[in-house]
Amino acid sequence: MSFSRDTQKIRNLIKRYTKASVVQHLLTRLHTVYRGESSVLGRPWTVCLMLEWTLELEPNQSAVPATAKDVWKILNKIWELQGKATNFADEDNIWLSLRAFLLTQLRFQTNQIAHNYFLVRLFTIMCHESASRSFRDSFKAQTEIELEDFFVLSVFFFSIFYLSKKPVIKYEEFLPKLSPGYPVTLIKQYLSLVGANFQQLQQLMKCRKFEIRGDGDVRAEEYFSEPLLLEKPILILAEGISTVHPYVASIGLSEFVLRTLKTADSEGFRDKFTKEFEDYLAYVFNVYGFEITREEQLKVIYKDNKIQGKVVDFLHQRNGTSVFIDAKGVEPNQKVLVTDQSHIIKDKLRDTHLKGIKQAGECAAKLSNVGFDKLADFNDRYALIVTHQDFYLGNGVKLASYLGQEYRQRIDEAVAGRIPLKNIHFCCVADLEGILALCNETETEISDFLDFCAAEEEVPETAKFEMRQHIQVYAAKLSSDKSSPIGTDILVKNHEYLTSELANKMLKSSQYWKEGLVKVPEFLQQVKIIKELV
Repeated sequence: MSFSRDTQKIRNLIKRYTKASVVQHLLTRLHTVYRGESSVLGRPWTVCLMLEWTLELEPNQSAVPATAKDVWKILNKIWELQGKATNFADEDNIWLSLRAFLLTQLRFQTNQIAHNYFLVRLFTIMCHESASRSFRDSFKAQTEIELEDFFVLSVFFFSIFYLSKKPVIKYEEFLPKLSPGYPVTLIKQYLSLVGANFQQLQQLMKCRKFEIRGDGDVRAEEYFSEPLLLEKPILILAEGISTVHPYVASIGLSEFVLRTLKTADSEGFRDKFTKEFEDYLAYVFNVYGFEITREEQLKVIYKDNKIQGKVVDFLHQRNGTSVFIDAKGVEPNQKVLVTDQSHIIKDKLRDTHLKGIKQAGECAAKLSNVGFDKLADFNDRYALIVTHQDFYLGNGVKLASYLGQEYRQRIDEAVAGRIPLKNIHFCCVADLEGILALCNETETEISDFLDFCAAEEEVPETAKFEMRQHIQVYAAKLSSDKSSPIGTDILVKNHEYLTSELANKMLKSSQYWKEGLVKVPEFLQQVKIIKELV
């Protein structure tokens, strides 16, 4: 039986039960940690998908309340769909099919500290003194909240959902901690942006699902896609706020600024963000002691030698190796993460990874032709394409296998005699921080780490789906004190700044409410204002 037919049967099953009963059981499931069961065995991505379908669909007129057992049976059927959603029949692209299957699970396995660092890194890139004002101005125009205020409030709500074991956080618990340090109208506006009540969530699911598939059947890509609930990670309830899952809260809150600015002006934002992203990468290389030649300096070399052509953003040379680094301040389109189609991968990566490979290859050839000082021999040249978020592509050899024979030839031609294909690697900025911190601590070269990755990728038993796994194994091999390093000193400093700003607001709020009973009417009025969102 086909995937779409099985899916429709499951959706019809959901419609047999009242929406409220199914939603309640699903939320209980998402918030319950069963003894001896890991977060992975709880399969939260499957529960999120069923919750989205439940919110989207209208129950039958004869619908009855669901029991926990009813919901559990449907969840198991959704879980069993993965075999048909994954195209394992395509033997030429087995890794590409397996990639979509595993990445859904990796999203809920990443340590939430990575989401926290993502939030602070974004603040660091956008809000330093010389950063473009456009980030602040555009965000204020879209949300009516100052960008820095949003980051500080996100640190607060990120923390309470990360630390709290309660399914619901009452308004009376968190409101006096924030107000009047922040005006209650500002807190309400913040929650209206990142949160939704159930009626709003239902409308959001109906709208987004229609945008994805129109009146057509559910496609396999939807099965593997990230939860749409990330768009509104906080649930606005009568008694307080909640989230469908702590990971939905931490991912949704940490990425809200990025998603908002990209939606408002994708090209304008990307141009400005890329420049700031490159400057941050330069800082990371320098802070860990890896000297780099920047794009502007390479262009001077081109000019002095009367040559023209593509250059990379950074060139690192040490101990007989040359590493060509190209910064791409981009994030993966969902299509790139869930597809098992080579042509889609090729089209979506044309202006990012594939362009970066060509830039690295051409730059290596140009510098070689003019006898550039200390340029490494062919076998000791490397390319590293660094993106803002991970595309989970492995190295050049694995990407070439994803693309199929036709486009693989173009990659081979771009790097032939310039950089070995196995020496081309991809990572996100968080992983670059980890790689450089680890190499700095263990006194090894970037090339040593990349050689280690290439060797691991040659054997199926040791191949990985994300660079972070290579970092952890490399750290263990060298007995490093840092098993999975992430971040930089400036991120730690800026996290301290954000928490300090939050602490000042909370202190002001605490002192205000110390007057006791005389403030009760005012406090109840503030709660009433927030509850207008319900």
